[in-house]
Amino acid sequence: MRYLLCFLATSAFAAEPINLLTALRLAGANRIDVQIAEQKLEEAKGIEQQRVLAFIPTLSVGAGYKNHQGALQDVGGSVFDVSKQSYSLGGTASVDLNLGEAWYRRLSAKQQSAAAASEVDSQRLTALAKAAAGYFELVRAQAVVAVSEEAVHISEDYGKQVSSAVKAGVAFKGDALRVEVQTRRNQLDLEKAKGAAKHASVQLAAILRLDPTVTLHAAEGEPQPLKLVSLSTNAGSLTAKALAQRPELVRQRAQIAAARHELQAAVKGPWVPSFTAQVFGGGFDGGTGSRTRGLHDSEDYFVGLSWKIGAGGLFDKGRTRVAEARFKQVELEDAQIKEAIIAEVVSAQEQARALAKEVEAAREGVKAAEENNKLTHERQEFAVGIVLETVLAEQELTRSRTDYLNAVTASNAAQYLLMKALGDLHSR
Repeated sequence: MRYLLCFLATSAFAAEPINLLTALRLAGANRIDVQIAEQKLEEAKGIEQQRVLAFIPTLSVGAGYKNHQGALQDVGGSVFDVSKQSYSLGGTASVDLNLGEAWYRRLSAKQQSAAAASEVDSQRLTALAKAAAGYFELVRAQAVVAVSEEAVHISEDYGKQVSSAVKAGVAFKGDALRVEVQTRRNQLDLEKAKGAAKHASVQLAAILRLDPTVTLHAAEGEPQPLKLVSLSTNAGSLTAKALAQRPELVRQRAQIAAARHELQAAVKGPWVPSFTAQVFGGGFDGGTGSRTRGLHDSEDYFVGLSWKIGAGGLFDKGRTRVAEARFKQVELEDAQIKEAIIAEVVSAQEQARALAKEVEAAREGVKAAEENNKLTHERQEFAVGIVLETVLAEQELTRSRTDYLNAVTASNAAQYLLMKALGDLHSR
């Protein structure tokens, strides 16, 4: 791995630099999923405000005019001709409120707002995990380009040495051709690696909602193994932590509370009377024909309590049945989500452990391949080794370095998936 940094410095990925922190910040702000969740939160807050306004009297200010010409019947049944007019000017304050239902629905709306806020956190967690994986893939792809460039450089230098030996008559021409074939393969692998790096840049740009035509260049030279959480921690402790802070469960608890309030609105709400009140204050004038007596003060008051029986009120068993079923559904969904989270945490921990072991094995493989390559070239310098040994040693070195990059990238992504499973990415 000691050659990687010098080759990365001359790599062709001149573009917009980006680091992991920037990728995570952009993912948390730019992802459409997060923005949709934020708008749903705004909607829930608006509904909550509407539920509060239901307790506040509505006010209206205006003027009215009424004119009647012709037959009219009095309370005794007689019909007679009347010519009259009247008008009023003033304001009215009125309340028409189903107290029980309004109260419980206000509580439900408040819980729905809390659930929507937790959904924003949930979407942001998912976005951060995707952004981290995309960034790690970009780092890996760029590092593979560096490894491929180094392989081309080494095989080209070795090809020159063998060609010189062929001209001097101390080497077989077939050996020079064998090295040339390997060089061409390395060049092909390099082009594939460059294409993969460009693809990784486009994918990360798509995740972050950036211009995909701009090539992103990761700030890291090569993947470095991360240790975000102790992999030796007991699985029970990790699942307990996840169950305490995963936003999905926070959201679900709020939804359970909201469903409970809706059930109370159906069961208890109808027993609380509806309250109706109206107050008018202003001026009133009227008279017969074209004569009026002038505008005088006028006030009206009305207050009433009532109970509704039937649909939407007392003894509406269908409404109660629906509310009970919805409440049980939310409780079952909560249990289902808990089971899924526990499985996710255990699986993520086991995967992270396995990949951490792969990183160690791959690291040792790189050391062995580097040592083997060194010894093979020393044998070649003393005309003891053969060209095939050198070619194979270089192939093994390139393969072991690539395996190490792949293992580190997968391990880092697994670490972030484990942190997501714990609900703990927001602080990273």
